[in-house]
Amino acid sequence: LSHLGDLEGFDSPWTGYAACVEYYNCVITGTQTTTQLPVATDATCSGIQHLSAMTLDAATGRLVNVLPTDSPQDAYKAVLLETIRLLNINKPELAKWAEEVGRPLAKRVVMTVPYAACERSNRGYVLKAIKEYESTKGKDARRVSSEELGAITKTMLKAMRSVVPGPISVMEWAKKAAREALSQEGRETIEWTSPSGFPVLQDKRKLNLVRVRTQLLGDVVKTVIGDGYKEVAINKHVSGIMPNFIHSCDAALLHNSFAGFDQPFTLIHDSILTTATDMDYMSEVIRDEFVKIYEERPLEMLAKVLGIDLPSDMIVGTMDISQCRNSIYFFC
Repeated sequence: LSHLGDLEGFDSPWTGYAACVEYYNCVITGTQTTTQLPVATDATCSGIQHLSAMTLDAATGRLVNVLPTDSPQDAYKAVLLETIRLLNINKPELAKWAEEVGRPLAKRVVMTVPYAACERSNRGYVLKAIKEYESTKGKDARRVSSEELGAITKTMLKAMRSVVPGPISVMEWAKKAAREALSQEGRETIEWTSPSGFPVLQDKRKLNLVRVRTQLLGDVVKTVIGDGYKEVAINKHVSGIMPNFIHSCDAALLHNSFAGFDQPFTLIHDSILTTATDMDYMSEVIRDEFVKIYEERPLEMLAKVLGIDLPSDMIVGTMDISQCRNSIYFFC
């Protein structure tokens, strides 16, 4: 208790405290010969990892550590650098400022590619990164106009098309394919089976909204409530198809990896935790299961489910997916 102030230096004080206690007992005093402290490793932009594997896009796969590299790669930084390069052509003053803000400027925009983020959302992510940067600079912060914000956002989207072309193409194709599939007479849902055998039903409908005017403690209250569903919400189907498909593959990866895992583990979306002594084994399992999933070409399966031909150039074909087994930074 007398050293609580020291814990304030940790991002997560109690996690830091647990690590200190474990290190003290295992390494300094030797009173423990084993450790039960979980060690966390995260996927590198997991949605892009899955998209690069679906399209066998080696350039993108290397940026998100699907393929082996000498050091961990950073897709966010790659997009930022390309954004700066493009801004330098027409708006050098913005390029210099974007370089100063740094990696956070691109992080949310790149991260949400697999979630079908629209330009409006991306503008909001860029603005949030700018405001966070401004808060650290105080009165010395450079204020960005609405026009400049738009220019940065549009340039970043252009940069992503250059840096991660495979994922961008497949997201656009899936939207068109879903809309075309739902235009077929009598079709209201999209169903598929995940790589781990889990049945998925995407059923998007418009809410039947009813206006209600009532009284509560003497005050008149007006609100809107949902009363069942109406016709198919095609736009929701279109925007949700690829995020849901990616999530089903992501969930299947963890399902397949840990269904028979007989060591301690914890899962939090795309973060996996196990003890230090089991980390090598866990890393091998997760990579092996990822390879098995994408050797089966799930994107072709989705095209078959939709009843829409997959364009011949959608599979870039430059990646040997089996090489993922050698990528030590796949989860890191």
